[in-house]
Amino acid sequence: EVVVVAYGMVARSARRAVDLARERGLRAGLLRLVTVWPFPTRFLDGLSYQLKALLVPEMNCGQLVHEVRGAARGCSVHSLPKPGPIPHSAQEMVEAMEGIEV
Repeated sequence: EVVVVAYGMVARSARRAVDLARERGLRAGLLRLVTVWPFPTRFLDGLSYQLKALLVPEMNCGQLVHEVRGAARGCSVHSLPKPGPIPHSAQEMVEAMEGIEV
């Protein structure tokens, strides 16, 4: 129902967050982008119609989320920005997933 779209060092915490969310009974998944360009627009658009929401954690003020919102027309997209040198914790991402109305 909820897929985390992550790349770079955020992806490691995202993998753990998905595992924790599944342990709590949430239907969660991870789309780990190895590269951001070229952006997988068609793939993400097709995937979005099978989901309730996408969560985009970023270590900035929200740059990737704009690409995700433009591509994913079939579900809601939620941004989780965190500027600075310390990446998101898995717990922060799980709490964000739990806060999404699905």
